[in-house]
Amino acid sequence: MKSTGVLHAADGFVRFKSALQAIAEAHLSVNLEELLRIILKSSRDIASAEASSIALISENGEELRFYRISGGSKKVGSVRLQIGQGIAGRVAETGRPMIVNEASRSRYFFKKVDDSTGFRTRRVLCVPLRFQDKVVGVLEVINKAGSNFNREDLLILSTFANHAAIALENARLSREASRDSLTGIYNRRYFDSWLKNQWPHYDRLNKPLSILLIDVDRFKSINDRHGHAGGDYVLRTLAQLVQARVRRLDVLARDGGDEIILALPETSGARALVVAERIREMVSNYKFRYRGAAVAVTVSLGISSRQPAIAHAERLIDECDLALYQAKRERNRAQRYNP
Repeated sequence: MKSTGVLHAADGFVRFKSALQAIAEAHLSVNLEELLRIILKSSRDIASAEASSIALISENGEELRFYRISGGSKKVGSVRLQIGQGIAGRVAETGRPMIVNEASRSRYFFKKVDDSTGFRTRRVLCVPLRFQDKVVGVLEVINKAGSNFNREDLLILSTFANHAAIALENARLSREASRDSLTGIYNRRYFDSWLKNQWPHYDRLNKPLSILLIDVDRFKSINDRHGHAGGDYVLRTLAQLVQARVRRLDVLARDGGDEIILALPETSGARALVVAERIREMVSNYKFRYRGAAVAVTVSLGISSRQPAIAHAERLIDECDLALYQAKRERNRAQRYNP
């Protein structure tokens, strides 16, 4: 008959193997958000913990920011720790994992985090996230159910964290490759790939899908008056304004030059026109200022929507281009495609 310790070790190995498989599958999709969700859920399962979190070191290397959390209080997302501050900050500073089974008695425990979130931390296991021998953040599990964290928990979570860090870095690099370097939104290459992959789904189920092309009016004049840096400021600000007001399922990308393209899944042409008008008015009313000088900015928008007669996604883009051409005749206007 197997001992209890052997049974626990076998159970831990099974959970660890399952978690690695989940990471591998998420990594194949190159979806950073999904990967983070799986890492946090898997770490909680591995350690039988109440909550888990990932905190990443800032670019300047001076601060630790809680990036995602599973369980516990969502308010922790606003917490910033200096490197060396708190248990997580200490692990980030030293690169060594820590087990703290009586948090309130630890000299590293930073009680202000619990005070600000309302969460009660009793037990903590925190391990570094390393990529190429560099600590990039920490993975933390909190409040093991029914018992203290032990060295077996530490070994399993540390090994898991090593795999997780590699998957996260690869996903981050893939995400960066799909982003426009100036605006931070997706680039046209990603947009075309997304549309190509999604088109059969919308076509087969005859579901609504609309496209918006957003073009900055008189962009050349903005560049002439404020320089290319001023034009870059307008494009970055425009992208941020639109990004802040679209849904999570919408896809926003820079189309090159002064154009931004927006895919609106599950959205009819009539509804897309409403969205376009809101964007147009928002931009028109926003006070753009570059180096203290006001910059007059308006946009024109072209709108097209999937119809049963449209056999290819490229046709939808062509119709959006034609609608934009019509809108730019008057400027500061939203125009649906009209055959």
